[in-house]
Amino acid sequence: MRTTEQAVRNVISAKEVYVGIDVHKESWHVTIRSDGEERFNGRIPGQYQSLKRVLERYRDVRIKVACEAGPFGFWLLDRLIQDGIETIVVPPSLIPVESGTKVKTDKRDSRKLATLLESNMLKHV
Repeated sequence: MRTTEQAVRNVISAKEVYVGIDVHKESWHVTIRSDGEERFNGRIPGQYQSLKRVLERYRDVRIKVACEAGPFGFWLLDRLIQDGIETIVVPPSLIPVESGTKVKTDKRDSRKLATLLESNMLKHV
C-alpha cells in the first residue's frame, strides 16, 4: 500500500480528482479517485474542517465532489460551492445499481459515488 505522501505525489500529475462522500451525522466516508485509481478511502469526523484537511492535499488540481442526497448533505453542498469546489448532490434513486448487489455499506457507497462521478454517470438534483 502506498503512503499518503506517495499518493499525493501521484495525484499532482492528474488534472482532476473525483470525490465520493457518504454523509452521516457523526462521520463521513470519503473516497478519492483520479486517473482510474483510488487515491484515498477512509472515514473522517462529520465536520467540514476534517474534509477540508483531506481535500487540501489536492489543491493544485480540479476537484469534483458527489454526495448522496439526504438530511445531512445540503449544507455541505453550500460550503463546498463557497470554496469553489464543483459539487453535485445525487438522489439515491438515480444511482445506478448492479443486479445482485444487495450489500450496502458506507465504504461501498462512497467508492461507488467516486467511480460513477469519474465515469460521468451521475445525474444530480
